[in-house]
Amino acid sequence: MRPLFLLIAVFSLPTWAQNCAQIDEKLTIHYQKMQNAGSYSDHFDDEVLERETKLFTETLQFLKAPESWQCDFSKVQEAGIRVEMSEDKRLRIFSWDWQTGGTMHDFGSMWQYRQLKGKTKTKFQESSNWVESVHQTSLNQQTYYWVMGRSIGDGRNHMLTAELYQILDQGLQPAKLIKTSKLTNEISFVYDPSTVREQQEQVNFFYDEKRKTLRFPVVIEKDASNSGTPTNKWIQYRFNGQYFVREKN
Repeated sequence: MRPLFLLIAVFSLPTWAQNCAQIDEKLTIHYQKMQNAGSYSDHFDDEVLERETKLFTETLQFLKAPESWQCDFSKVQEAGIRVEMSEDKRLRIFSWDWQTGGTMHDFGSMWQYRQLKGKTKTKFQESSNWVESVHQTSLNQQTYYWVMGRSIGDGRNHMLTAELYQILDQGLQPAKLIKTSKLTNEISFVYDPSTVREQQEQVNFFYDEKRKTLRFPVVIEKDASNSGTPTNKWIQYRFNGQYFVREKN
């Protein structure tokens, strides 16, 4: 029998706190069962994987509730789901592995954001990058968000992508402020991780808020796959007051 003070403590918690604990636990259990039954497990079970994936996806709908912003989802993160949030806590992204791939990984994500009037919205992406970081930036006194993600084609083909977004009245929108051969909201590069023996952390996108620059390494392509070896040289884009434009080396 539980001590009385513990029961009092549990029932005195705010409703959202109880919901947080319950949803965190449910998501964790379903995801762990997905891992145990998935393609990377020695106990692959397609029927269990399909059932738990459905329950996992249904439980994610809790993120549509405004009170879900109060949850830190600590257990979920310990189970292997990535959770990244902007500094102003208006954009949060959950990323996971569907446990259905091989050397090529299948990732999914749920994007949670607050509109300008405070309403909570979500965007489910069945096929997605593994989001590694979210960086908030101010451009012309407006708030934007860099979303840095990774996709894995196989052990020797990793693509890193930087995407720029803005939250407007109509929702989360791509911000096409990157000037390449066209105006776009994203830029990416592909590399072979096996060619990087040291300083793996240097193979990434780096955003400097003070200088408004985005830089990433030059990659020497090795074959038609466009994958290759990262070098110690850099490509840099700088915000010129209107667009991010590539600087001359």
